Amino acid sequence: MIMAVYRAEKAAGHEDRAWLERGYQFASKDYEMWNREPHVAGDTGLSRYFDFGNGPAPESLKDETDFYRKVASYFLLHWEGRNYVADMSGGKSETPSPERSIRASVRCPENDGKARV
Repeated sequence: MIMAVYRAEKAAGHEDRAWLERGYQFASKDYEMWNREPHVAGDTGLSRYFDFGNGPAPESLKDETDFYRKVASYFLLHWEGRNYVADMSGGKSETPSPERSIRASVRCPENDGKARV
């Protein structure tokens, strides 16, 4: 990727050899980090993520209670021209409108598994 950017800039008349050298240094440092402990996964030749922090990642502490409801709402509101909503009544091939399709119950873990229509 570094070479692709360098070549594109060079073709546009903006050759910057110092930028290329800095980019190579960053890429080399990144390569070295992923090819030694604790990232190396044994003798597999593969690397893995290793968290150097303490405790859970900040993004995992977010309350996601309504996450799946919000995702479902988005797809139900933006159904036109897409195949997000499927007709499960059997036999119909056209893409149904949400008005016809939202007759199913949805299990919501945040509501103790109670169905909502």
